[in-house]
Amino acid sequence: MNYIETEVRGIMPFKDDLDICFVEDTMFISSRGLLYPGEICAYFAPGSLVNGSAFHPNIQKYLVLNTLVKTRRIHGIESFGFGIPIEGDMSKFEVDIKKPEVPGMLRYPRIPELGTRMQTWNRKVTKVVVTEKIKGKHCRICKIGGGVFYGDRNHRVKKPGSCDNILEYYKRTTRENVIFFGVVDNGVCRVHDLMINGRFVDYEVFEYITKKFGIPVVPVLSIGELGTGYNKDVVIKSYEEEISLELGRHITKRCGL
Repeated sequence: MNYIETEVRGIMPFKDDLDICFVEDTMFISSRGLLYPGEICAYFAPGSLVNGSAFHPNIQKYLVLNTLVKTRRIHGIESFGFGIPIEGDMSKFEVDIKKPEVPGMLRYPRIPELGTRMQTWNRKVTKVVVTEKIKGKHCRICKIGGGVFYGDRNHRVKKPGSCDNILEYYKRTTRENVIFFGVVDNGVCRVHDLMINGRFVDYEVFEYITKKFGIPVVPVLSIGELGTGYNKDVVIKSYEEEISLELGRHITKRCGL
């Protein structure tokens, strides 16, 4: 099954006859009145493979080449996949996830600048992970169904750099939808984020997997309270994955002083 049945925890009216829907620990944007609080919906997370031709044209805007569910930015807010009411024959939306020919891969969502949002961050986030923002070419190492695929920020590419430890993890894991996001540094893929089944994992899970398999990571500068006066370009994200209307996904970047 390429979706999960989950309760709509809340709905907030948005712009242009749109709603922001909250499910589990994430959110997505839908047409006004499509879903209601307390309703059980079918949630399609980013990275899910679907039969796009079975969806309404409005939903197809959330798909890469009508097959791969993506994260979509609407009026400055990230929509992490989408949800629809459960009705009729839901099997019509399914595709064979074992098929290795994947038309595209999820792009890494744009990281917003911290800017003037420090007070909001201090109010909403209690524990953060601060990593160095390495300058280099973006890379994605992705396992979908029966195949492993590589990409830079926007396109499919050949193997972007040394990533043998990631490939070893892919050989051992039974998960079908996994993406490591990173930067190529001196020919080595150093990762900074991990998505499994359409969800970014908590830092504790990320740290466990990367240490167990010896996967190179970007330098971690600190873990704890949000500080000030960084002398390097940094990326800041919450230790536990969180999403809120004020901040979207709790991740930001700041230029060093």
